[in-house]
Amino acid sequence: MKIIDIRHNHIKISFSRHERTTANNALNETCNGMHISNYENIVGFTREKIRSLLINKFNYEIKEPGTYFIMDFTNEEVMIITNSLNQTCKGLDVREFHTRTGAQLEEMQSLLEEFRRLLAQIKN
Repeated sequence: MKIIDIRHNHIKISFSRHERTTANNALNETCNGMHISNYENIVGFTREKIRSLLINKFNYEIKEPGTYFIMDFTNEEVMIITNSLNQTCKGLDVREFHTRTGAQLEEMQSLLEEFRRLLAQIKN
């Protein structure tokens, strides 16, 4: 993941195919896959917000392997992705993690750390 530009409530990020898929799958697991009690308090957003992000930003087919994707996000969308990555890392059993997400736990944790650093930049 590479941050291309940060402006007021506008973040432009370059994702590898695998990073984009990992973020997408974390959003999907958080929204549709895992049972989370007290959902809104734990995740910080409604399922509708996460579903909207999935549909509006991640709902297209990846055709070319090795392709990088330039994607624009708001501050809130970055927070939704960060929270979803965190919840997926914490909420899935390590034995089924790769099967459900397409990533190793360590890969998703690494992407989560990049998003946490991005959040810290946004807040400053």
